Amino acid sequence: MATSYVLSVVGAIVILAIGFYAAGWAGRALGRTLDRLDRIDLTLRRFAASAVRYLVLVLTVLAVLAPSGSGNSSRSPAIPARSGR
Repeated sequence: MATSYVLSVVGAIVILAIGFYAAGWAGRALGRTLDRLDRIDLTLRRFAASAVRYLVLVLTVLAVLAPSGSGNSSRSPAIPARSGR
Protein backbone atom coordinates (compact mmCIF):
# COMPACT_ATOMS: atom_id res chain seq x y z
CA MET A 1 0.00 0.00 0.00
CA ALA A 2 2.81 2.41 0.85
CA THR A 3 4.51 1.57 -2.41
CA SER A 4 1.52 2.64 -4.48
CA TYR A 5 1.29 5.88 -2.48
CA VAL A 6 4.98 6.61 -3.06
CA LEU A 7 4.62 5.88 -6.77
CA SER A 8 1.62 8.23 -6.95
CA VAL A 9 3.57 11.01 -5.25
CA VAL A 10 6.60 10.47 -7.49
CA GLY A 11 4.34 10.47 -10.55
CA ALA A 12 2.72 13.72 -9.42
CA ILE A 13 6.12 15.32 -8.91
CA VAL A 14 7.24 14.22 -12.37
CA ILE A 15 4.06 15.60 -13.95
CA LEU A 16 4.53 18.90 -12.10
CA ALA A 17 8.16 19.15 -13.22
CA ILE A 18 7.23 18.51 -16.83
CA GLY A 19 4.35 20.96 -16.55
CA PHE A 20 6.57 23.72 -15.15
CA TYR A 21 9.05 23.15 -17.94
CA ALA A 22 6.30 23.14 -20.57
CA ALA A 23 4.73 26.30 -19.11
CA GLY A 24 8.03 28.17 -19.28
CA TRP A 25 8.68 26.94 -22.78
CA ALA A 26 5.19 27.90 -24.00
CA GLY A 27 5.44 31.36 -22.45
CA ARG A 28 8.86 32.00 -23.97
CA ALA A 29 7.80 30.65 -27.37
CA LEU A 30 4.76 32.90 -27.51
CA GLY A 31 6.82 35.84 -26.26
CA ARG A 32 9.41 35.34 -28.99
CA THR A 33 6.73 34.95 -31.62
CA LEU A 34 4.95 38.12 -30.54
CA ASP A 35 8.25 40.01 -30.35
CA ARG A 36 8.58 39.58 -34.11
CA LEU A 37 5.33 41.47 -34.62
CA ASP A 38 5.76 45.21 -34.30
CA ARG A 39 2.02 45.85 -34.31
CA ILE A 40 1.50 44.43 -30.81
CA ASP A 41 2.32 46.54 -27.76
CA LEU A 42 5.07 45.32 -25.41
CA THR A 43 2.69 45.21 -22.46
CA LEU A 44 0.21 43.07 -24.36
CA ARG A 45 2.99 40.72 -25.49
CA ARG A 46 4.16 40.19 -21.93
CA PHE A 47 0.60 39.73 -20.70
CA ALA A 48 -0.19 37.13 -23.37
CA ALA A 49 3.01 35.21 -22.63
CA SER A 50 2.26 35.22 -18.90
CA ALA A 51 -1.36 34.19 -19.49
CA VAL A 52 -0.26 31.20 -21.55
CA ARG A 53 2.30 30.24 -18.91
CA TYR A 54 -0.26 30.35 -16.11
CA LEU A 55 -2.85 28.52 -18.19
CA VAL A 56 -0.43 25.65 -18.71
CA LEU A 57 0.39 25.66 -14.97
CA VAL A 58 -3.31 25.50 -14.04
CA LEU A 59 -3.88 22.63 -16.46
CA THR A 60 -0.86 20.86 -14.98
CA VAL A 61 -2.16 21.18 -11.44
CA LEU A 62 -5.57 19.93 -12.56
CA ALA A 63 -3.90 16.97 -14.25
CA VAL A 64 -2.09 16.13 -11.02
CA LEU A 65 -5.20 16.50 -8.84
CA ALA A 66 -7.64 14.69 -11.15
CA PRO A 67 -6.55 11.09 -10.40
CA SER A 68 -6.73 11.70 -6.64
CA GLY A 69 -10.36 12.77 -6.78
CA SER A 70 -9.59 16.30 -5.62
CA GLY A 71 -11.14 17.90 -8.66
CA ASN A 72 -14.29 19.95 -8.71
CA SER A 73 -16.59 16.94 -9.07
CA SER A 74 -17.26 16.83 -5.33
CA ARG A 75 -18.44 20.44 -5.35
CA SER A 76 -20.57 20.28 -8.48
CA PRO A 77 -23.82 19.23 -6.69
CA ALA A 78 -23.54 22.31 -4.46
CA ILE A 79 -23.58 24.72 -7.38
CA PRO A 80 -27.25 24.16 -8.39
CA ALA A 81 -28.26 24.13 -4.71
CA ARG A 82 -26.82 27.61 -4.23
CA SER A 83 -28.45 29.01 -7.34
CA GLY A 84 -31.95 28.13 -6.12
CA ARG A 85 -32.80 25.70 -8.91
